Amino acid sequence: MKDLQKRLKLSFRRKALLSRALTHPSYAYEQSGDRRTSYERLEFLGDAVYELLLREYFYDVLNQADEGMLSKLKNRYSSGAFMAEVAQSLGLESAIRLGRSEENEGRSKVSILANTFEALIGAIYLDRGIRHCQRFFTRHIVPQMDLSVIPFDAKSRLNIRLAGIPFEYRVLCKDGQDHKPHFRVGLFVANEMVAEGEAGSKKRAEVKAAEAYLTSLKEK
Repeated sequence: MKDLQKRLKLSFRRKALLSRALTHPSYAYEQSGDRRTSYERLEFLGDAVYELLLREYFYDVLNQADEGMLSKLKNRYSSGAFMAEVAQSLGLESAIRLGRSEENEGRSKVSILANTFEALIGAIYLDRGIRHCQRFFTRHIVPQMDLSVIPFDAKSRLNIRLAGIPFEYRVLCKDGQDHKPHFRVGLFVANEMVAEGEAGSKKRAEVKAAEAYLTSLKEK
């Protein structure tokens, strides 16, 4: 466990928490006959803490994203597959304490790796609080996220492209009848208009403005 703490730049005040986070139910039952000494309770807590970290990160970084996009991102990066990938990158598979029934294949199981990862988050939270969880998240998890590979519409892709840069859509003109309006929308980046879009709805005009700007970026 010392090697793991050094590799992850973690220092636990209560070493028993880290030990429990790395204890699979099969091992706990073999040793004490009580599954409650395994990582399951920490996993339950860590699941909630990790989701909060994800939601907070996406909310802060993608300040133009709507609820639908944020939910898609949260689901992608809270999936068992992604958490298992992170667990492997952290070297957790070699540190997990498994019972005989799981020793052969358990270290490569997505469910066990993901559960151990969540349990580790729960242990950090109990030992050091949310600030240390945020630092751990920024250091070890954020670098493994590639938001550009997720297929979203032009507005969503632009939001990812301009993460951290202020931009907004402004209605430049609205005409036509109430039942058939026409919108012209401008996209402003750092308070400078960089593209326009026209359509029968404000939202579609925004999408066209985003598409136009993304196209212009490719051509440069």
